[in-house]
Amino acid sequence: MAYSTLAWYQATGSNEFRNGEAAVLNARRAIEREGSESVDNLKALAAGYAECGDFGEAIATQQKVLDKAGDNSELKKQLGLYQRGLPFRETQSEVVGAYKDLAFHQSAGLARYRDIEHALVNAKEACRLSDRKDVDSLAALATALAANGDFELAISTQQEAIVLAENLSGYALDAMRLCLKRLESGEIEDLQIYIERLENEEIEETPYPWQGLSYEQRPD
Repeated sequence: MAYSTLAWYQATGSNEFRNGEAAVLNARRAIEREGSESVDNLKALAAGYAECGDFGEAIATQQKVLDKAGDNSELKKQLGLYQRGLPFRETQSEVVGAYKDLAFHQSAGLARYRDIEHALVNAKEACRLSDRKDVDSLAALATALAANGDFELAISTQQEAIVLAENLSGYALDAMRLCLKRLESGEIEDLQIYIERLENEEIEETPYPWQGLSYEQRPD
């Protein structure tokens, strides 16, 4: 789902973020990697086509979305826009969310999403768009930096995220501080091992799984 999320916001996000060709590429990549023409994947592909001005493909693809999803007013609204030759648009905050979520998946997620170089690029973009005032974007950057071996900068970035989170509500500060300690020990995060241990009932679920457990070795 990470690639389809990025594709969606590349097709529907703010002016400086939009890239229709990249959106189509990432939506197709999501379909290929997941082996599934899911609603989310096809919706992102349709939006990418619309951003590229290929409204014929956008309409045909969005119709597949509706065939799968059934009666959905929001999806019908998107189809109506494409039929009138108009793309769909989202908000800036949603775009930031797409970048940071993809960065987490690429740096510490399941093996099929791993791409630590692009994780760093996407995390930096999330921080840039949010003016480094979004806790999760900073945490994503810290995780990506660690995955790329830059623990010194990862530690300072995680400290920055914690300072920001301390002035806000709703953040799992204990998990974030635990992540900091492990970064200081030269360890990295791995969501795949977290999921496996969770399924085996070896551990309990944490609010921030990517910042609650870390390991020196990643699975193949």
